[in-house]
Amino acid sequence: MLRQCKTGLLVALVSLSAVTIQADTLSDFTTLLTSHDRFEAAFEQVTRGQSGAVLSEVSGSLQMQRPNQFYWLSYPPQEQAVISDGTTLWVYDIDLEQVTVQNAGDSLHDSPAVILSGDAQKIASQYRIEQTVLDGTKTRFQLIPLANESTLKSLDFSFDGNRLERLWLADSLGQVTVITLSEHQYAPAFDETRFQFVAPEGVDVMDQRP
Repeated sequence: MLRQCKTGLLVALVSLSAVTIQADTLSDFTTLLTSHDRFEAAFEQVTRGQSGAVLSEVSGSLQMQRPNQFYWLSYPPQEQAVISDGTTLWVYDIDLEQVTVQNAGDSLHDSPAVILSGDAQKIASQYRIEQTVLDGTKTRFQLIPLANESTLKSLDFSFDGNRLERLWLADSLGQVTVITLSEHQYAPAFDETRFQFVAPEGVDVMDQRP
C-alpha cells in the first residue's frame, strides 16, 4: 500500500511539473508574440516536398496588427493578397481576378495567423508547445496541434530576442514551408482601412460565408 501511495505521488508530481513547464513555455511564447502590437516585414517563403526538392518559392510583404488583422501580399509570379480585419478574410488571386470571402474565425482556426495574434487561451487549447534556447538571444518554439485532424504536423517559430525571424510549417503530406522575415519595422502607422478589402471592378467575388 505504501509503495502504491509513493508511486501515485510521484506520478502526480511529474504531471504537475509537466503542467508547470507547459504554462511557463506558453507564457514565454505569448510574451514574445505580443511584444509588438503591430509590425511589418518582408518575407521569403520556400516550400519543399518530402524528398527535399523545392516545390515553390515566393517573396512578399506582411503587415500585422493585433488582434487578428493582417495583410499578406505575395509578389509575382504568384501574386496573391490575403487580408483579414479580424472578422472577415479575403483571399484575392490577382492574376485570376478572383476573390474568396470567408469568416475569419472559421478560416484561421488551424493557421499561423491565430498564433501570431498572441491569444494565449486559443494557443493553449489548440497546441502543445516545446521550447529550445539555441544560444543567448535565439529561442525556438515548436507547436504540435492537439487535433488529430489538423493538416499541420508542427509549426516552429524562431526568435532573435523579441524579433520573429523564421517560421517552419510541416504538414501531413511531408511538405515543409520555411518563411524567413526581414526588414522589420515596428509600430508603423497603418491607414485605418489597411485591413479592409474592396474588390476592384471586374473581379469575381465568391462569398463563402454562411
